Amino acid sequence: MTDARALVERMFDILDNQRYGELTTVVTEDAVKVEPQVTTHSAAEWAENHKAWAAAVPDGRHTITRCVQDGDDAAVEGYFRGTHTGPLPSPQGPIPATGRQFELSFCGLGRVRGERISEVHV
Repeated sequence: MTDARALVERMFDILDNQRYGELTTVVTEDAVKVEPQVTTHSAAEWAENHKAWAAAVPDGRHTITRCVQDGDDAAVEGYFRGTHTGPLPSPQGPIPATGRQFELSFCGLGRVRGERISEVHV
């Protein structure tokens, strides 16, 4: 069984350091990510969505505080912290940069297929 926490830590390292070419080493090509503001249906869409966040919060970092795994299912809790220095896309239009630091808590439910993440609901 794949260690979900180690897999998610690798995924966040790739995303936080903007190494998008490596994303498919930890998520499947058809990975689905469901968030309140957007749903992506592939690793490529996932990377494009994160690029917008990285442009708005270039120093953004994910931290895991808890992970629970049951077979191929896992729940991960943590926070994303950074400084809002660029416009952030939103369904209502871009949110102008504030220059302020912030922290967002998150909880994600995911599924592992093989050795990679195939689905996440945030």
